[in-house]
Amino acid sequence: MGGKLAWTIPNNATLGLYDVEVSTAPASGFNAYESYAVFTVTGPTPVPETPSVLGLLLPALLVGIYVSRRKRTVR
Repeated sequence: MGGKLAWTIPNNATLGLYDVEVSTAPASGFNAYESYAVFTVTGPTPVPETPSVLGLLLPALLVGIYVSRRKRTVR
C-alpha cells in the first residue's frame, strides 16, 4: 500500500522557508506514519538571454558595410 502527495506552490507564494509535515492515521494492522520536509521559496531565477541570429549577424554586417565604404573613400 502506498500513496503519493503532490502540492503545487502558487505563483504568488511568499518568499521564505516552509516546513511541511504529513501524518497518516493508523489503519487496522498498520502503524502511523509521519514525514517532514523543509523547502525554501525563492524568487525566479533569471534565464540568461541567448543572442538571436540577427543579434549576432547585424553587427558583423554593419562592420562589413563600414569597412567597404571606408575602402572606397580612401582610394
